[in-house]
Amino acid sequence: MNRSEQMEVTRHDSVLQKLFGFKRMANFKAIMWFFKKFDQVTTTEIFGRMYRWFFGNLHIDHLTLDLDSTVMTRYGQQEGAARGYNPRKPGRYSYHPRKPGRYSYHPLMAFVADTRMIANLWLRLGNSHSANNVLAFLDDSLNKLGGKRVALLRADSGFSDQVFLNDLDQRDMHYLIALQLNQPLQRALVDETGWWVLDDGIELIAFDYQAPCWDKPRRVVGIR
Repeated sequence: MNRSEQMEVTRHDSVLQKLFGFKRMANFKAIMWFFKKFDQVTTTEIFGRMYRWFFGNLHIDHLTLDLDSTVMTRYGQQEGAARGYNPRKPGRYSYHPRKPGRYSYHPLMAFVADTRMIANLWLRLGNSHSANNVLAFLDDSLNKLGGKRVALLRADSGFSDQVFLNDLDQRDMHYLIALQLNQPLQRALVDETGWWVLDDGIELIAFDYQAPCWDKPRRVVGIR
């Protein structure tokens, strides 16, 4: 069944009809024609206003903003899906990390941890690099927060690029970024001494570390 046709069930939903005060419910074709009027520019503008209105009405400030880059596998020929690195669904005959995997999307997502609400979402091609357009995504996410201040930014290793970290330093923003456990970082962790016990089976270490792709050292916390 066509996914758009599944909206036909709303036509016979008397609760929705009464809730919105509709005299008649539109069929799925009318809904499709309505949404075809929205191009990317119009959609971005409308949702931007909605986000700013929503977060502007929240009586909290100094938020914790979480950024995430993930991979969503797609089966078939969905628009915008492309073959790229897919840790869950690698290539059919090869598990080499650089071999293209199944068709997928590689979206960027932002969440407000304090309210457990989505703050932003960009859908990207499956073959997009993890750091592609992350600066623009951060600017857009902060704009959607309606003037709310971010006290702490947390992100996965897809945001550990030097350009992104330098931008955070210029913003004077507190941040925690996960790092990929590659060979240089592994060697640095092995060479460090002074691990201290947090709990049974958990030890921590803090030291200055400069990744090969960084232009300056940064404070890193190791956990084992």
